[in-house]
Amino acid sequence: MGGHDPAKAPAKRGHSAVRPTAGTGRARVPKCPQPQPLPLLLTGNATGLDLGVNGVLLTAHGEAIEHPRHSHTAEQALAKAQKRLSRRTKRSTRWWKAARLVATPHQNGRRHRHEVHHTTARALVRQEEVAF
Repeated sequence: MGGHDPAKAPAKRGHSAVRPTAGTGRARVPKCPQPQPLPLLLTGNATGLDLGVNGVLLTAHGEAIEHPRHSHTAEQALAKAQKRLSRRTKRSTRWWKAARLVATPHQNGRRHRHEVHHTTARALVRQEEVAF
């Protein structure tokens, strides 16, 4: 009788599986081989970085990278959701629903902050060969 053997089946593009990782949990691992990134070009440039409170960072060349300014409407939506949550009886069904509505703008803001740090770091890696 013929059957489907996943071990012998070819990997399909875009498919992934949940496999245990060396970390503290499970992660999605692509089944198909991923293309290797191209090596970065050597620029010969070097810069010093100063992480600060007033901005994300300050380079040795005097470039200041500021903290991102999130949209005013997103802040208003978060304030409205927090106010709605504060009016609910704690631990009630309506309170849990309101809490989930508050969690979404928080998560979006967190993702925006991480994205800014990631893109800033990638831009510096592409521009400067050495950062100290």
